[in-house]
Amino acid sequence: MASSHTGYYELNGLDISQFSTLLFESAHSLQWQMTATSANSFDIHIPKTAWKPGGIIVVTVENGLATLLSKNSDALLGGSKRNAGNLETFINALNEQRGLNTPETLTEKFNTAVAKQEAYEKDLAERMQSNNLTGTEKMRLGVGGRKVTYTLVGINVFVFIMMVVAGAGFVNFTVASLIKWGGNIRFLTANGDWFRLITNVFQHGGVIHLLFNMYALISVGIFLEPLLGKWRYLTVYLACGILASLTSIWWSGERVSVGASGAIFGLYGVFLALLTTNHLEKSVRNSLLQSIGVFVLYNLVYGMKGGIDNAAHIGGLVSGFVFGYVYYYFFISKKDNASASMIITAVATIVITALVLPTLKDDSAKFQHTVDRFIQQEGIATKPLDGVRSDTFSIQNAEQLNTVSLPIWRSLKASMDSTGNYNLSVSDKKRRDILAKYAGLRLRQTELLIKRENEKSFDYDNELQQINKDIEKTLDVSE
Repeated sequence: MASSHTGYYELNGLDISQFSTLLFESAHSLQWQMTATSANSFDIHIPKTAWKPGGIIVVTVENGLATLLSKNSDALLGGSKRNAGNLETFINALNEQRGLNTPETLTEKFNTAVAKQEAYEKDLAERMQSNNLTGTEKMRLGVGGRKVTYTLVGINVFVFIMMVVAGAGFVNFTVASLIKWGGNIRFLTANGDWFRLITNVFQHGGVIHLLFNMYALISVGIFLEPLLGKWRYLTVYLACGILASLTSIWWSGERVSVGASGAIFGLYGVFLALLTTNHLEKSVRNSLLQSIGVFVLYNLVYGMKGGIDNAAHIGGLVSGFVFGYVYYYFFISKKDNASASMIITAVATIVITALVLPTLKDDSAKFQHTVDRFIQQEGIATKPLDGVRSDTFSIQNAEQLNTVSLPIWRSLKASMDSTGNYNLSVSDKKRRDILAKYAGLRLRQTELLIKRENEKSFDYDNELQQINKDIEKTLDVSE
């Protein structure tokens, strides 16, 4: 539970405007921040650092008495003691500033602050009309809203609901369903289904996967969308999603990849890049850089465990980081041209995809067709061996070995050898080697059986026995 501590402070004749100025001066002297929540209540924010948890002091003024409630938002060991210390520090600052400022001085500072605020608001209104706001102002004011972020969330949720209604599952979706709905897997994506590079970005493997990604999207989107503008934000989201998907099948294309996390990591990459520049005020940069840096690092480390497509995360993060620096140094820091930056983002993504995707061509589908034919023909080729005794090699249908089995095994051996230049996954290459070896053993077995029957000789029995053992071993390995 959150802990708190309460204190009191007499205004001693100060009006609310004078006391609010005293609060501001005291907070400023401690490098804390003050915000007014109503005419007679204020929040004093104690910054969070790597070593201190931060906190808040809520000040309420009534009948010449200020009530100060110091609290933190987390259940921390020694929280009450810490809050009492924060309160004591702030009350000491109030007393110090009270000694440095007369009521007249406080009134003068208040009027000056009001005049500055009015001038700032007028200037802000004019700069809003000319779209000449600072990065911090855009983010703080939420210029342009967060419509794209919430629309993206809506699309992801809609696709998830449609998959559930279609019977794909709920907690977890089947691999077949993910592929059917546009999941990203190399042998399909690299062989014509390029659209899977983007459709998989709007799919999720289950409800937990969806909820976590949507939380992460909203967390970064509420800051970054106003900062970039809605159309540039959408462009970089889609671009990073595509490049993340491309990285995924380049690194490990044997499994189905789905989820918005690659695109979301791209947004975090853009934000991290901007937070390392002067685009935002230093105080804003420091607090956001710390929290976002920890979030990204934690998720990358967590992504090292099995079942998580960390390649997509890294691909999205790196591409977003690059785009972020391009935006700042070539556009934002100069006269910003959002349209030009969007065109560069789109062109770069298309060019990279067009160059990389052909190198990832996968012949798994063609190989599977060869395997299916192999299995079908194998049954016909081994039919003459039904009832054969391995110790005597007594053949009931010797003629069929020559007319049926021998041509089939030669054909199957040749077809399997022809797949030697196919672009295949590691598992498919292993299966190809096993089948090629198996076909070779069966071909040699058939040739020896034909010789044995034609010559009525037992000279080949030892070699046949060894081949028979090798076939059994090969079949065991294939299982």
